[in-house]
Amino acid sequence: MTESNRPRAARRASWLLPLTLLALVALPATASAAVSLDWTTANVFNSAAPANTERTWLGHVTNPTPFSGANGTVTVADGATITDPGGLDESTIDGTLPRGVDELFTFSYPADAGLINLQERSGSMEFEGVVSFVSVPHGFTITVEDPRIVLDGEGGGQLFATGSTGTTVGGDTYDDHAPVWNLDLSLATLNVYADGTQTLSCLVPSIATAEHAFPANYPVGAGPNRTPNTFGAFELRVSPSDTATPAPRPAGGCASEPDEPIPGPEGPQGPAGPIGATGATGVIGPKGDTGAKGDRGPRGRRGRRGLPGKVKKVVKRTQVIRLAEAPFGTKAVKVSVVRNGKAIATGTASGRKLRVTTRKGRGFNRLKGGYVLKRIGGASRVAISLS
Repeated sequence: MTESNRPRAARRASWLLPLTLLALVALPATASAAVSLDWTTANVFNSAAPANTERTWLGHVTNPTPFSGANGTVTVADGATITDPGGLDESTIDGTLPRGVDELFTFSYPADAGLINLQERSGSMEFEGVVSFVSVPHGFTITVEDPRIVLDGEGGGQLFATGSTGTTVGGDTYDDHAPVWNLDLSLATLNVYADGTQTLSCLVPSIATAEHAFPANYPVGAGPNRTPNTFGAFELRVSPSDTATPAPRPAGGCASEPDEPIPGPEGPQGPAGPIGATGATGVIGPKGDTGAKGDRGPRGRRGRRGLPGKVKKVVKRTQVIRLAEAPFGTKAVKVSVVRNGKAIATGTASGRKLRVTTRKGRGFNRLKGGYVLKRIGGASRVAISLS
């Protein structure tokens, strides 16, 4: 994973657009699908390879080797997604999925808030989502939650996060008082594609704080000492709009050349037509009389009482609820909890068990009272009453 030694200007092909386009990315306090932090890493752990080669963190977690392998799983939640080497969405990575130095998986976190200048490689931005690494045989659960990336404008940066820790220092969780990784941008490239998508690729991570999120056998500086990098590489991706859906293409990371451009048909430019004369401003018509108020309709029938449930456990923004009945059957389905027409929490319903996480910044603690439980991607809904 090395950058070409050619001058930067020579690496930009004719399909690149001016780098000032979308180079400054600013977000309000609400999430935006237009900006994401993509974490790409190889799924490989080959104990027969030479030392410090073909051994990544992802490959270690999913290593299916009997007795010695972690035989773990990797899952996502709260908006984070997984893309496999073929560009397809996955919900879980385990030992059955493709393995090797060229089998790249990408975790994507949607942006929440912040300001980043991609061209100057400076600024700070927060992202949402959870990536969980779990191994029952090795007895660890490590998560990277709601990351925050900070670029210093001088070729470096840091990535902060919160989550469950795999160390024996400081308890079961870690916070963002210290960085998880330092980021080296010396090989980073800024690419602009024909559909308007921009990427700042090859943000190379190395452990910044010992025994913070990862165990003691990953000391400060660990990551680039292995080939491929133990923790892969990060990429900032900016789509042209919230609704834009660029065509699938290989995951980013630290390629020696920029990714191939996304093709888009471009027709010939026609001649400019003459500017027409400005029309006269029309006269505003008189306001019509207000119509008579209609009779009040009959009162509707009282709805049935919501399905009762009780909050059993509250951990940070995550709450576990036991319902009196299974509203959507026994299979796990994605749901949202709605009050006054607004979704205040999302999660899963599996039989009578409901596990949800309240939205950041909403000010909710323990859910109590009446709500509507909606199945995401379906029309099913049910009223619930929580205590």
